Parts: sequence; C-alpha cells; structure tokens
Amino acid sequence: MRIPTSTAIVAAVLSGCAALSGWSVIMTGVPNPMRPAPMTPEESKSQVLKAAREVVAILGLDVVEASFWHSACNSRGDPPFRGRMRIGYPPAQSPRAADDQIAAMLDLLRAAGFSADSAFLSHAPALRKNDVIIVLRPQDPNATTRGVDVIGECRDVTTTIEDRGPVQSVVLD
Repeated sequence: MRIPTSTAIVAAVLSGCAALSGWSVIMTGVPNPMRPAPMTPEESKSQVLKAAREVVAILGLDVVEASFWHSACNSRGDPPFRGRMRIGYPPAQSPRAADDQIAAMLDLLRAAGFSADSAFLSHAPALRKNDVIIVLRPQDPNATTRGVDVIGECRDVTTTIEDRGPVQSVVLD
C-alpha cells in the first residue's frame, strides 16, 4: 500500500513522529535505531565481539585473523552504524570439502540457537541470533583464508563516517 507523501506529513504533524517510527524501515531499509534503544560505538563493538567469540567456540575455528570495524548501514555513510567483523580461518583442501564443512557448521550453529533470517539477503549461508547475523562465506580459491562475517545491529547513532576509525585487528580467544 502506498501512502501519499502529503498524507504522511499530515499524519506526522497531527499525531507526532512516533506514530510513524515504523516507517523508517520502509523508507530507508534500515530499522529505527532508537528501538529498542540506540547503542554506543563500544556497545556495537561488544555485540559483535561476543557473537564472534561464541561462533569460534561453537565451531572450534582455528582463527588466523580477525578484524573489526564500524560500518554504515546505508550507502551514503550516514548514521546509524553497526559493528562488523570478519573472522579468517584456514581453507579446506577442496571446494567439496569446504561445502561439506559449511553444511556441518550450519548444523552446529542451528543446534546452538542460531536460525535462518529470511530478511537478510546474501549469496552465502546466513544465520541470526540475538539480532546479530553470521555469514559463512564460501571458499575463495584465490584467498589465503576462508571467512565468517559477523554483522551487528544498526543502532549506533553516534558514530559518523569521519570518526568511525580504522579496521582493527582483534583477538578472539
């Protein structure tokens, strides 16, 4: 259903913007970062670090590298931001072995409470737990590691493109 812009403006004026807060997903593709509550940059980092450590423990990954950064939730680089991580682990001996390992990893993660997230679109298998998305990237024959992406919620409204900082190496053990 499409609502004319003039109707939306009148509704906002008459009822307050809170009545339209659910529209942020429709209008920008990003959930309202004020619900349930905004996060600080430290909280967005902590959210993905906690999830990454859980994934590493569940899967018994031999972490070769792990990196964290704050990522804009839109293509313009405007707030809100989210915490993101990439966990690198050794490649499998063959593409078939990599596919079999990812299938087994998905089973382990589902058994630990992760579930499919139909709202997240990816070419790789993606699961969600506690509003954090885990993406098991397929093996790239040209890369020296395989990877797991950890994607936090779009609730950090204080980080900006200018102060998001560099990619940081992190230790997950």
